[in-house]
Amino acid sequence: MNKLSKIILFINLVFLFNCKDKAQKNNVQKAVNQKEINFDNVLKCSDYSYDEDYFVTADYGCTYNQNGNNYGNIIIYLLPKKKSEIADEQIENENNRVDGLSIEEYKREFKIILFLIDKKYLNYNKSGDSMYYHKSVYEQKAYVYDDKCHRWIFIGSIKIPDENQNQKEQVWRESIISRQIQNKLKNENCNNSKRIIDSIAGNKYFLVEEKDCDLNNDKFIDKIVVLGNNNDIDPQDPETRIAPILILLNKQNKKYKILTNENIYPNNFGDAFKRLVIKNQFFTIELSNEVPDSYISNKYITFKYNTENIVLHGYSEIIDWSDGKTDKVNYKSKNLELIKFSDFNSNTILEKINN
Repeated sequence: MNKLSKIILFINLVFLFNCKDKAQKNNVQKAVNQKEINFDNVLKCSDYSYDEDYFVTADYGCTYNQNGNNYGNIIIYLLPKKKSEIADEQIENENNRVDGLSIEEYKREFKIILFLIDKKYLNYNKSGDSMYYHKSVYEQKAYVYDDKCHRWIFIGSIKIPDENQNQKEQVWRESIISRQIQNKLKNENCNNSKRIIDSIAGNKYFLVEEKDCDLNNDKFIDKIVVLGNNNDIDPQDPETRIAPILILLNKQNKKYKILTNENIYPNNFGDAFKRLVIKNQFFTIELSNEVPDSYISNKYITFKYNTENIVLHGYSEIIDWSDGKTDKVNYKSKNLELIKFSDFNSNTILEKINN
């Protein structure tokens, strides 16, 4: 082997060893990082106290070097997965109950949110109430325990550039808690709406259409639900001419105000539901009907949200006769708004309007 070949071989060996050493360091660092975001062992590092919608670590939270906390200063919030009302006289007993739960019980019963100021941002204070406090410039990170993935997920951070802006941290933390509560309530409300629909539908009706909307423009999702009758129309059985239409007005993700109408369709004419159209605070229920060799009709019933009520806004009928003639009626006036959604009746609407 000549001199040049030996030099090249030596360089390759050095390169390979450096890559191997670097890869080993990266693997070690990954393992450390994975270990750093497993906060299970600090869930029991402090007592909890009840505060309106959640339990939170008491006093200064879980400070660095306290009860196995090797991460930094930590505040933990426990948001109950199931809504429960805790009376004032029950708070002390409930605090004691929560303090006695295991780590796995915390995960089953609560949505867990953790806020961390890493130890590198801390100062030691031997004589203070809290042994460790953050520096004037620091960063706080937020994590949430993911029930499905069974791991801690990083969800955001905030950097505080100087001690005069500490209030930003509190506002940021409260916004995350509020958002998590709203998401939880939204999910609860979604499940609640299904229970409402199922309870009304029972074995008599089936779901034809369900649409989300925001009728009162309050940023909370309302629903309009059209049900169908499981039985064919029987002229001798009035029950077969009923198919409820529901409006679920969302009351800040806490409950629904339920409005029901059973007199829109199929009605005495045997009208069929055709389409639901929603635009802002207005929605239109379109019905259709056909008698072979006689006529085809379409009806358009428009309602609108008006100060906690849904009222009639417009009513139209178009009848195309088999001889080629067309009849149209179109009503729009403020008098229509005297008719509330729940009181509308397809069988008598023309009589009411003409009178």
